Amino acid sequence: MRIRQSTRLYLSALLTLIFLFASLAVAQDPDEKPGRPDNPAAREAWFRKGRQTRNGEPAAKMLHKAQVAKMQMRAARLHRIQEAAAIGAPLTDAAATNNT
Repeated sequence: MRIRQSTRLYLSALLTLIFLFASLAVAQDPDEKPGRPDNPAAREAWFRKGRQTRNGEPAAKMLHKAQVAKMQMRAARLHRIQEAAAIGAPLTDAAATNNT
């Protein structure tokens, strides 16, 4: 079966346009804003700064403080349980959580 020359020309033009538009769509960076050149030094400084919370403290510092507080609360709870056991009080949730 022989394809007509005009059909072949039409298909090749259509495929050329499809590939052209596809390559243009891929070539454009969606994060790049027009009129705003890339600043590698500022970008690197932003990444090196790290995460910061609303009050300006680094997130890692706040996480560490929370972890220390959690360990202190855990130790205090264990101490209350041991004191209750030493005096012979029944070990209840009230003794463990100090909600008496």
